[in-house]
Amino acid sequence: MSCVGCQTSKYLSQDQSLLKKNDLNLKTDVGPDEKAALKFELETFYRQKPNSKFFVLFPSEWFYLVNEGDSSWYNNWSRNWIGEKPSYFLESKTAETAESMKNFLRNKKGFYNAEVDYTVNTSKKKTRVKYNIKTNEQYKIASVEYIGEDQALVNLIKNLDSPSLLKKDGPIDYVVFDQEKNRISTELQNLGYANFVPNYITIKGDSTNQKNAIDIFVEINNPGLNERHKRYRIGDINIYTDYYQGQNTQNTISDEIHGLIFKREIKKFIVKPSRLNQKTFLRKNDLYRREAQSKTYQKLSSLDFYRFITINPSVSTVSDTIIDINIFLTPHEKKWISDSGINLFYSTISAAGRRLFGFSVGGSLENRNIFGGAERLTIEGEIGYEFDFSPKVRTSAITGNFQANLKVPKVFDPVRTIGLMNKIGIVGDNRYQTFKEETTTNIALGYNITNIIDYYDLRTVSTSFGYDYKPNPRHNYLIRSTGLDYNSAALESNFLLRISNNPLILKSFESNVLTGFLFKNLTYVYQSNKNKSGFSWANITNIELSGWEILLANKLLDPDNIWQFNSDIQYSKFVKLEFDNRWYKDIGEKSSFASRLAVGAAFPLAKDQEIPFIKQFYVGGPNSIRAWQLRELGPGGYADKLKNPVPNELFFQQGDLKLEFSLEYRFDVIWYLEGAFFLDGGNIWTRNEDLARPGSNFTRNFYNDIAMGVGWGLRWDFSYFNIRFDFGYPIRNPFPNEQTGSHWLPPSTFKFLGNVNIAVNYPF
Repeated sequence: MSCVGCQTSKYLSQDQSLLKKNDLNLKTDVGPDEKAALKFELETFYRQKPNSKFFVLFPSEWFYLVNEGDSSWYNNWSRNWIGEKPSYFLESKTAETAESMKNFLRNKKGFYNAEVDYTVNTSKKKTRVKYNIKTNEQYKIASVEYIGEDQALVNLIKNLDSPSLLKKDGPIDYVVFDQEKNRISTELQNLGYANFVPNYITIKGDSTNQKNAIDIFVEINNPGLNERHKRYRIGDINIYTDYYQGQNTQNTISDEIHGLIFKREIKKFIVKPSRLNQKTFLRKNDLYRREAQSKTYQKLSSLDFYRFITINPSVSTVSDTIIDINIFLTPHEKKWISDSGINLFYSTISAAGRRLFGFSVGGSLENRNIFGGAERLTIEGEIGYEFDFSPKVRTSAITGNFQANLKVPKVFDPVRTIGLMNKIGIVGDNRYQTFKEETTTNIALGYNITNIIDYYDLRTVSTSFGYDYKPNPRHNYLIRSTGLDYNSAALESNFLLRISNNPLILKSFESNVLTGFLFKNLTYVYQSNKNKSGFSWANITNIELSGWEILLANKLLDPDNIWQFNSDIQYSKFVKLEFDNRWYKDIGEKSSFASRLAVGAAFPLAKDQEIPFIKQFYVGGPNSIRAWQLRELGPGGYADKLKNPVPNELFFQQGDLKLEFSLEYRFDVIWYLEGAFFLDGGNIWTRNEDLARPGSNFTRNFYNDIAMGVGWGLRWDFSYFNIRFDFGYPIRNPFPNEQTGSHWLPPSTFKFLGNVNIAVNYPF
């Protein structure tokens, strides 16, 4: 697709043409996954690439050529920021590409008889190049042998814990050869050979008397003539706890605790030695391990109290096979830090005829070392006001929240639950040790208020105790083992009239207590690494339970009497599940696809209860189905509030089940500006039939209730965050049109800007 009228050919001379496409025709006998990876690697050798398109449609080279020679500021800006230098086709570059591909296949991948040629097709000054590649048979590994003068070291390598990457009948691949060198070096560095590097390894081959196969010899070289690689043990470990640049380290106070030597200039330890000992994985007389040093650096860095951390290993003056370790810890100058800010917003909700202006004032106070063990205490507060200008100025909503969080960089297990699980075998020793090393304890207290004037006033007091367990960068477990929340609601007459005193909605607003004495909720977050083709995916799974211990104890001890917190407040008993899957795929350097599928379900554990309003699902708004406002859709095919909107009324639709999906194409526009086209869909449903809201419940024909919207967006990307403007247009209602019977909406119904969404960062 290209811009009509944006023709670049008229700016080219007779012998010039533009490279428009590179094709790669690969014929090989390797499997489909190996073929895809090989094709990706070959495409990196292109010496020339076609120009990109500005805003998907406009040839970038046109902006460069259209006013070539004009030095005005506008044209300079247009050429430099929007335009690109034309990618003129040069056959010499194409020949270089083909030769590089052939050398790569023959010299690096074991296709010693690979053939590479190309064909060129030029029409109307536009050239397309096709590279025709026939790999022929790939040479295999006939045998693998490890050799070297230091036979003891060779034998150690043969018996390393990690298996060799070189396998009989495996492909000849120099990338794998380099990986094998790194494997051996890493393993040896963790067995005391601190100075062993991949350069000491040579991989040779012999194809004598072999057909399409090679005998591989992995040779371990010595560091010098008549020398052997040294194996080091750890000597003294000195930790300078209050180090600063220029400090006289000779005049420090020394204390040997837990086998570590703590050195400080001030009389009192800033951070307890016991906490620093927990985060230090180097021990005197142990074999020196690079892994232990890296882990020590990582864990000490996780203590937010320190500004700089430096670990310096050096050979001891006592023995040339002993390494002394000096750890320099530089604290932040201030123990307490604070922050504050004001947020302003303006929005138009066209469906309800509301013009809203709002602002919030908030601040935070943080102590990085509240109890001397690098515990981090954060106290945050915010209060917000929202004003309605339709038809007169009045306060529309008041919101406020207070949150106190204590982050302890260790596992705090007061009732020994986790330790007991380890002792009885539920959690293995290795997993238990990893959990202790990679977990922080989180304790939280919060208070929230949401007062929608003339509608309802919600108040929540919450407490929680749990863990943040992150065994590696790709996996994260947020465990709330204990929690107690109190929710209260005051409903105004306007809201009762709005919901027609619907008993199911009223029941969801009843005051309640959410409990979790042994388990409250678990959130699991997984983020994959991006593969060679630019694909990655993520998953967020959440399970929440409330009142299950109360329900179980009630049935066992007092089945004839339903326990309540008091006569007016009940224990809320439910289970809530959410699954949010996201996929990302790079399309070149300047664009990508993103998609999302999210489902959720909440069920009461007691027959006489409904899911609390604050725990129900809703859709719509900037991070959901963007063609509708927050809580505007659903539940199900219920349509009265959408067909007959009441002026100046807020939306409140929520449900027990949720389905959402989104597709989004993201692309660079110019400078910091990005663009997007998107498709959103989904809805919410109630579990049971609601006579006051016909069509709201989930049935086998739920797909008829799916709402869909399309739109476009502009995002200002400032690296650490972006400001997002998305404009959504409904294309399918969850209910049929009374006249046509169709759910689909014609483009003639679209409003100019559609439903405007303003938010920070991507929706997923």
